[in-house]
Amino acid sequence: SEEVDEKAMNEFRQEKAINPASAVSDLAMADIEVHRHNLDKAKPLYEEAARLDPNLVEAEVGLARILLEEHNPDAAVKQLVAVVAEHPEEAQAHYVLMLAYRGQKKMPEAAAEMATFNRLQILLDSRQLASLVHCCRTAGNSFAWQGRGCSCGQDHTWVWRN
Repeated sequence: SEEVDEKAMNEFRQEKAINPASAVSDLAMADIEVHRHNLDKAKPLYEEAARLDPNLVEAEVGLARILLEEHNPDAAVKQLVAVVAEHPEEAQAHYVLMLAYRGQKKMPEAAAEMATFNRLQILLDSRQLASLVHCCRTAGNSFAWQGRGCSCGQDHTWVWRN
C-alpha cells in the first residue's frame, strides 16, 4: 500500500541521512519507486547504489530493467553482459539479460540465458535445501520436507532465504 511504501521510504531516508554511503538504502528506495511506477525517481537511486557499491548486482539489474521499460534493450544488453561476465552466478542478471535479448529479437541468445538462469535456480534451490537440512539436523531434530518448512516445528525460513 502507499502508506507502507511511504513509511519504508522514510526509514530508508533516515538511514541514508545517518549513513550517506549506504548503497543498500538507495537500492531499497529505488525498488519502492519501481513499485510505485516512478521509474524516473528509481533510476538515479539505482545509479547511486551502483556507484557506492560496484558489486551490488541488484542495482545494475534494476537499471537494466528500467532500460527495458524505456524500450532500450541494446543498452540493457550491454550493461548486463558486463554484469554476468563479472558475476556469472547471479541468476537474476541472466534472467533480465534473457528479456533484453528477446527485446532485440535474438532468440538463440535469449534461450541460452534462460537455460543458464534455470541451471542456476536449480543449483540455488539445492544449496538452500542442503542448508535447511543441515540447520535442522544440527539443532538435533529430524528433517522431513513439508513445503518450505520442517517437521521439527522450528521456523527455518531465514535459512531458506540465505
